[in-house]
Amino acid sequence: ISRQTNLNLPEGALAFQDPIQAIQALQDNPMVESIFCTGGAQLYEFYLEHNLISEIYLTLIETAFKTDKQLPLDLSEFTQHLNFRQLDFDRISSNSHKLHYQVHRK
Repeated sequence: ISRQTNLNLPEGALAFQDPIQAIQALQDNPMVESIFCTGGAQLYEFYLEHNLISEIYLTLIETAFKTDKQLPLDLSEFTQHLNFRQLDFDRISSNSHKLHYQVHRK
């Protein structure tokens, strides 16, 4: 999904400008088992706002970072099904971070 129209995509790749059309086209394709939204923030907000999310795969990092976007995530309609905690080592900065991998379902 992109606002750009002149994308140089590999053969067989699908491109959409409208996020609703993307979902409809993928849902109508019998070869598609699952649909994942991997961002950015505007797409997350759009799909959440239009109630098109049934599962959230969430990674929480127990470290403060400066960011340019914050996603106001309301999990009140979801049930947590997994919370896996792991220590991650950043090879570039030599810092370690505690990560939580969570799955939330409606």
